[in-house]
Formats: sequence, C-alpha cells, structure tokens
Amino acid sequence: MTINKNILLICNYFAPDNAIAAVRTTKLAKFFSEHGYKVDVLTEYFPEPRIEDRILADDAKKIKVYYAYPSKIRKKAGEVYSGLIRPIREPRFNNVEKRTHYDSDTGVKSITTFQQYYPLIASLDYSVLLSKNKGLFKSAKDFLKSACNYDYCIASYGDYFGLLAGLYYKKCRPEVKLITEFRDPVLQKKFTPKYFHKYAKRLEKSAYSSSNLIIAVTEQMINNIPMPYRKKAVCITNGYDMKDRKYCVGKYKTEGKMTFCYTGLMYGGFRDISVIFKAVSELINEGLILSEDIELVYAGPENGSQVFFEQAEKNNISYLCKYLGKVERIESLDLQSSSDILMLSTFDNKDDYSGAITGKALEYMTADKPVITVINGNIEKGAHELGIICNKANLGCVYYESTGREDYIYLKGYILSQYHAFKSGGRVLHDPDSEYLKRFSYDNLTEKYIGYLEEI
Repeated sequence: MTINKNILLICNYFAPDNAIAAVRTTKLAKFFSEHGYKVDVLTEYFPEPRIEDRILADDAKKIKVYYAYPSKIRKKAGEVYSGLIRPIREPRFNNVEKRTHYDSDTGVKSITTFQQYYPLIASLDYSVLLSKNKGLFKSAKDFLKSACNYDYCIASYGDYFGLLAGLYYKKCRPEVKLITEFRDPVLQKKFTPKYFHKYAKRLEKSAYSSSNLIIAVTEQMINNIPMPYRKKAVCITNGYDMKDRKYCVGKYKTEGKMTFCYTGLMYGGFRDISVIFKAVSELINEGLILSEDIELVYAGPENGSQVFFEQAEKNNISYLCKYLGKVERIESLDLQSSSDILMLSTFDNKDDYSGAITGKALEYMTADKPVITVINGNIEKGAHELGIICNKANLGCVYYESTGREDYIYLKGYILSQYHAFKSGGRVLHDPDSEYLKRFSYDNLTEKYIGYLEEI
C-alpha cells in the first residue's frame, strides 16, 4: 500500500541503543514504514562506546536517522558533577530500607522516593539532565528550522529533548500535525523534584495544548490528563514483536533446574521481588521443594544485581542466585526463553496511581513462559492495569501486596504447583490467551495508531 505520508519521529532513544526506551520508538518506525509511511528519526547521538541492540539495529536499517549532538561544555560539566555527587548519591539511592515505611494495621509498605527524601540532590540531578536535553535541542534547531515535507511530527517524551524539539518544530511548521507521546507523565509527584514541579507542569501543559493528538501508554495516564486536553488523548500501549524471538536458541538453560529469571533494572529496590524469594525459601524449609532444583538468575546492571542478591539474602537463598552481567537485549531475550518462570515487579499507591505498564511486561509476553507479577504498594487488588492485563492474558500469577496473607498463600501454592509440573514432566504449566495477547503486537498497535493519525 502506498500512502505517501511522511513522519518525523523525535526521541532520545532509538536503535541501536540497548535500552528498553529504544524499543518502542524503533518498533513504531519499523511498522509505520511497513504500512507505507516514510519515517525519518531525529534522536540523541551517543559518542561513547556502549552495548548495541542488534535486533533493533536490523529493524532500523532502512530508517533515515538524524542526530542531535550533546554540548561539549554541558557534557563535561555533567561528568564533573557526576564524579563529585556519585559517592554522596549512590549510598542514599540504594538504601531503600531507610525510606520504607509499613502500615501498622495492614503491614503494607510505602516507599518515599529518593526525589522526595533528598530533594536537593535530586534537583541537582534533574538540573544536569535538563541542561543536557536543552543542549541537544539547541544543536537540532537548525535542522528543525529547515526540515520540511513532513505530514506528522511524533515527539516522544521520556527525557525532555523530544518534547522541546517537537514543540519548536510545531512552532516552525504549524501546518504539521503534532503527536506527543508520553511513556510517563512529565510531572510525576513522587519522582519529579519539588523544585521543578512548576516547570514540569508548564511544559506538560504546553505539550497538551499544542498537540493535535496525545498518546499515553496506559488508560490511567489519560484519566490524569486535565480537561479539555483529555478529549484528544488516546491510549497506545507498549507492545511486542514476535520476530524478536527468532534469535533465541535457549542457550542459558541449566538442565535439571527450575529457573526463575529477572532481566532489566531494579531501580534501587523499587522493583521488589522479595516475596517470591520468601515463598521459595519457605517451601524449601518445609521440605516441599529441593533447593538443588532451583536457580534464580539476574541479567542487568551491576547495581541491580546488588539489589537482587540483597532481596534473596533477606530470605536466606542468595546461594541460589546467578548473575549474568549487563547483557545485550538479544541475550536477555534468550535468557527469558531459557528460563521456566519470569519475574516482574511494579509499585503503585492508590493516591498517586499512573497505571505503569512496563515495557518488560510486553517483552515477557513473547517468551511463552509463565510470569509471576508482583504489585507492591497499597493499590487495591484488581485495580492495577498491569495486573488486569496479566490476568486477562492468563500469563501466570499476579500478587498484590495490599491483600496481605491472601495473595501470598496463592503465590506460594502457584510456585509449588509449577514445581510439581516441572519435576513430573520437565516443563512448567503455561496456557496464555493468545487471542488477547495479539492486541499488544506492534503490528496491530501500529494499525490502531494509523487510524488515529488519519482522523486528525
């Protein structure tokens, strides 16, 4: 099909970046192109050596990419700041226990974010990040002034560069349809330092008012958008691409072991899977499963491995853990395919709920493995979008911390039943709803996306 319409996609992360944020932007560019659109990308240039995502690089090989370059002065200032602040920041960031409080009645924990607990340090961090993004925007202004022949501009927000550049381009070319994409809200009460609330709110409002279409990745994010802007907001979740799995050969499988795996960031302990470790530990101590049959594997950054091992150590099973390092996404996918049970975690409170659906959750959908989803915080059972999706898709077990003992008993029984299945036949049980899962494929999501583009 020849559509002959052109899209300029502006984002911080794009192929071949080995970052989960690069997956959505690259997949959208790929599938828009396959549906007949011409897609050009303006993205951040990363000069330093880094791990590359070969899958995304292959997806983007036909996409024209332009780069915004970091300011040398701002970059150097950021490096100096990072060197000075790291020994002060890291021990505080990693000490989640100090910022954790437990409800005396329910036992449910609440976590004060680093940004709330240390607003001055967080504000300095935020200033450096904002300065970097403003430098990227400044380097791209000449390109944006001269760029023409685009029908749509999609500005992806994760960092500020996408929004700043998209708003400027709309000002230069008011006839172009501006679509702003929000993987997260710009103003997040828990994660935006309080000294920057007004700035974030102002930029967010500017993006809402200037956009022809607003894309959010969860329904709850749309509910949080104020009227009248909400009328032009729609939900396009993150998705998956089954073709990514063709690279998986199962090389990480340890014969005779029921392997639990977690891949990706632990966010200093905000991703808390301790309850899974607790259930496994109790089942071992009760003689219901054998420790030699269990393996707990983590792949991700070193600071994440420290959190992973600490959460296991609290339950006396760190000896079952294995760390594979920070690996390329192709290796991460292979680890998932080689494992028996995948572990997923999120945190939300009912008074500050955004309905986060992590990109990792969608990636897990393609692994054809059961998923244990841990939803921490006081969000009520059945009220979290990630939990709702996992239940509807029949992905595995969903645990809500807010239920107390109720869901813990269910979780423990689920692990035991999977262990019995593994011991009797060498395979765990998994029967997902394939029809429901199809709605999250990037091919189907792009068709939905195109429908909205054609309406504006």
